[in-house]
Order: sequence, then C-alpha cells, then structure tokens
Amino acid sequence: MTKSLKITSILAIAVLVVGFFYFNQPVSNVESAGYIPSHIQSATTTTVGPDTIVTIFDDQVSATCNSRVISTTDSAIMISFGDVSGFGSTTVSATAGHWQPASTTVAYDSALYGCGLYSAYGYSSTTLTVSSF
Repeated sequence: MTKSLKITSILAIAVLVVGFFYFNQPVSNVESAGYIPSHIQSATTTTVGPDTIVTIFDDQVSATCNSRVISTTDSAIMISFGDVSGFGSTTVSATAGHWQPASTTVAYDSALYGCGLYSAYGYSSTTLTVSSF
C-alpha cells in the first residue's frame, strides 16, 4: 500500500467517524424561533363560545414563555393577542381577531406572537386545549 493511499484511507475513516457522531446527537430540547430551550409550563382545557370572551393566557413576561399551543375541537375561534392601547378596539369578536379553524392545533411561538394576554371568541360553544411552553 502506498503512502498516499494510507493517508486517504485514514482521512476517509476520520470523516466517517466525525459524521457518525455529528448526525447521531440526541435531541434534548424543543427550541422556539428565538432558540430558547423549552418545556411545558401548563396545560388546561377551557370552553369558549359566542356569549363571552375568554382569557386563555394571562400576561406572562417571564423567560419561560417560549410557545403557546391552542387546539380547537368542533368550532372555529377568533384569537386576540394582547391589549394594544391607543390603536383602537382590540376586543375579539366574530369579526375581529385572528381566525383559527375548527379541529386544528396551532403553536404560537413567543418570538413571533409574544407572551402577552391571549383572548378567544368561539362561534359556537367549544372546548380548547391550551398549553404553554
């Protein structure tokens, strides 16, 4: 075996070993768009409907708010993200808010949607599962 063939073989084996360890690293944390490791903080269910506006998350400005997950069942909902003073009405209703279809689960990342007050309006009475990470 020539010297250059030995060097090439050793380099090839080294690349394979490094590649094996690089691609087989365990995944231990879920990260938000802000790249902050997270774990579940709370999980609850709540009922919303057309008669009342329900607060589904209170203001949370701690470092533990990375993502909020909202799952709907058989009815679509409208969501309001916080109370923005000075910019008109932020009251969520059938025609104001951000629409989330029925039978869906959406993760609202804190880097994009914040950790403020979330309120919901249901077109009909429905149960939401809400989790904070």
